[in-house]
Amino acid sequence: MKSREVPTKNFAKYWLAKSDAAAFDLAQTALSLSSKLRTEIAGQMRIAPALQAAEIAVLLLTAAESAWGKGMSDRIVNGIVGHAQLDSMNLAKVYLLVHRALYLLPETAWAANRLNARQDLLAELRKRGYGIQPGMPVHSTREEIVEQEWLRKLRETRAPAVPGK
Repeated sequence: MKSREVPTKNFAKYWLAKSDAAAFDLAQTALSLSSKLRTEIAGQMRIAPALQAAEIAVLLLTAAESAWGKGMSDRIVNGIVGHAQLDSMNLAKVYLLVHRALYLLPETAWAANRLNARQDLLAELRKRGYGIQPGMPVHSTREEIVEQEWLRKLRETRAPAVPGK
């Protein structure tokens, strides 16, 4: 009987085949999520998204690969819906649908050292989704308050001195 061990001379081919399979699975997952996202946006908002499912999958994978984080939620949503005129409730729904799609995208799509960017992006999408809805207060997190205070102090120290004042 032959052993099921991988011969060392074929290890490189074996490893490439495994990584190709993982990349294929990731692409299939992204395509499935983007197809569902596009269908939900079209069905719930009664608009045709600007991007096709494959283009949305590329956008989601680009967000993961490039470690898009804070400040990129508008770029993703605007890329998907294009210039469609949505009321605040439907726009909030789009943010939450995109949040769910990116949340379901496997963490392996993101570099291990950039998972914090994933968390920032998901938090921003969730905040935008809930914050747009009328009557729902938007509360800053403790970290955001500290960051805002730090930026304010930084601007004050860098502000040029105005002569005569």
